[in-house]
Amino acid sequence: MPLKVGSTQNNSEYEMPPEGMQAGVCIWVVNLGEHLNPRSQKYQPKVSLTFELPRCLMKDDRPFVISAQYTNSFYGSSIAKSHIGTWFNKRITDEAALSFDWFKLAGRHATVQVQYSDDGKWANIAGLTPPNPADKDLAVFNDIITWTFGEGALPQSLPDWIKAKVMSSREWNEQGQQNEGPTQSDIISPPGGGEEDLPF
Repeated sequence: MPLKVGSTQNNSEYEMPPEGMQAGVCIWVVNLGEHLNPRSQKYQPKVSLTFELPRCLMKDDRPFVISAQYTNSFYGSSIAKSHIGTWFNKRITDEAALSFDWFKLAGRHATVQVQYSDDGKWANIAGLTPPNPADKDLAVFNDIITWTFGEGALPQSLPDWIKAKVMSSREWNEQGQQNEGPTQSDIISPPGGGEEDLPF
């Protein structure tokens, strides 16, 4: 089913991707569910986008991945509206926001701006822009995955921090047994169509 309208944690043993503009492919789009905003005391729907960086390899020769968590909103000055708008070089109108399907981002190439936090402990996605033409044929190492509630168990290949975020959501705790059983969400080919097809 379509999904319509974080940063990578670091410790002393965690490798961080290099800062700067990196070729990336969106490999995981996960509905994180609703989470309580401690400031407003209101629940907000969250979505995680994870990008593989095929040209940036870790010590074991696997490509780095980097994630960002977005509030599922394209109104006002939302970060999701800014990042995805610059990624596709097109303004997301209020009308387009109503029919936006996050899952159509899976498998698409982008240029990812990697930026470290001031204390150097976090690698964040500071922005997204269109892919370099030379990077559009880059293959990925990881499976391309989309997941939302009601699609069975969380895919095993997702990292523990994404699973923990989903399982702390209001939906997960309310739906219980509906999120068990076989996973239906693993996909082999990008669901969003060709690179030139806009998802909105």
